[in-house]
Amino acid sequence: MTTKATQTLMHEQMVKKMLKNPAVKAEVDTLSREEFAILDEILAARKQARLS
Repeated sequence: MTTKATQTLMHEQMVKKMLKNPAVKAEVDTLSREEFAILDEILAARKQARLS
């Protein structure tokens, strides 16, 4: 019985490999924009409430 050897990737290597896929890269970019927009809203609300 022959088994295929698997290579363990470090997190950074896996991310780099996955981001070569244009569909994955586009989704990551979309999520990043949404996440930062939410963060901006939270920070603005904290500033307005004088919590920051």
